[in-house]
Amino acid sequence: MDFARDRLARFDGMARARELDAAGVDRDRRDIGVMYGSLLKVRKGWYADPDLPETVREAWRIGGRVACVSALRLLGVDDLAGGESEESLHVELPRGASRLRLSSPGVTIVRHWTRHPAGENRFVVPLEIARRQAGRCRASGRR
Repeated sequence: MDFARDRLARFDGMARARELDAAGVDRDRRDIGVMYGSLLKVRKGWYADPDLPETVREAWRIGGRVACVSALRLLGVDDLAGGESEESLHVELPRGASRLRLSSPGVTIVRHWTRHPAGENRFVVPLEIARRQAGRCRASGRR
């Protein structure tokens, strides 16, 4: 594992540029990591481990974290994710978020707005929240 990727692991695989700076990974090292594929720049000022699941990187690139049935699928809980389109990515976003990025071609985004993001995980909502979101999605017919 290279130096930048090793430092990125301290942040569970995704970090701000300033966090990496504080960990000793300056701009030059980040650029080299991106050039050689050991780091991915997911959006301005944010870097990710290329081994993070694509759904996590896509949600973060858009501006949020994996939510609802997408989170259940990522967490290996398929009891409420069944029948959901694989092309659909559910993303939790802070209410009032602006400058949201577009999704990749072929990916349909279902947005879940929240005033109070719960949990400490940067990548995926907590299991109980994902279950509640999935229940609301099913009741409203959103997919």
